[in-house]
Amino acid sequence: MNYVKAGFLAASLILTVASSAAFAQSNPAGAWDLTIDSPQGANTVTLTLKQDGDKLTGDLASQMGSTPVTGTFSAGAVAVSVLQGYGAPGADPWPGVMDTTNPVAAVVALDSLIASNGSSFIPFDSSLLPSQVSTALVQVGTQGNLPRFGPRAPSLTIDAEYSLDQPVPFPVPPDPELHKVTFGIWLAAGVPIFTLTHQGTYHLDFASAAGAPATSWCPDPASGACEGGWARPSITYYTVAWFDRWLKKPGEAGYTDADARLRNDSGPQGAVKMSFHFRSARDFPDRSGVREHCESIRTGC
Repeated sequence: MNYVKAGFLAASLILTVASSAAFAQSNPAGAWDLTIDSPQGANTVTLTLKQDGDKLTGDLASQMGSTPVTGTFSAGAVAVSVLQGYGAPGADPWPGVMDTTNPVAAVVALDSLIASNGSSFIPFDSSLLPSQVSTALVQVGTQGNLPRFGPRAPSLTIDAEYSLDQPVPFPVPPDPELHKVTFGIWLAAGVPIFTLTHQGTYHLDFASAAGAPATSWCPDPASGACEGGWARPSITYYTVAWFDRWLKKPGEAGYTDADARLRNDSGPQGAVKMSFHFRSARDFPDRSGVREHCESIRTGC
């Protein structure tokens, strides 16, 4: 069995199914009237969006004035959360025709897992938008058609530190727990979860197109070469290790040391590359049943 191909085939299948199903017609561009509940009561605002690829720009207008909105929206990223979650307690049943139950055994979400109500979409949350606006943007992006889903499959979410197409310093220190909302949801459901945020990364770190560098961080500035990038080797390292942990069988390459690779915080792809703005964390059982729990990989477990 060629594991790398099989593992990424699973990821590709998730994205392909999504693009041909509920999210195919999702287009958040346009004008949207939103009602946002706050401690001061319900407020009606108008959100006007333009979409260029994954990038969203627009304005959020209310009685208090207009605020520019910029972010990214990826139907594929949302689809990973949804498709792994069919068949979870209280969720919609698996809608496929080849399998009667959900066949997804493990997932890697590249920027990012979301909660069942559409919240905790990191490309929006990292813009430091109010959480209700971020959730509304996801609902707009899916045209309010999010199926019922929940934590079901062991999930690794690798989130970008910044949301835009280039890193921009945060105007105020962000909440270090901001990227751990879905971690808490999966943890509460007893489903294995691993969340990572790498230093200096942004949404295009997960694209392979020209003009989408591995990160803005150059591993060898003395030579002017950025071969391999800063985060890309670590993203690949953890993706392969996660699929090895959940998909490999005894005797197959990568089966025996998958747990050790996932907890190798002191290695060259580990804590040294993790964000100091947002905490990375993990909770999963190793093959012997020992719980691997860490709330902040960078600062130590």
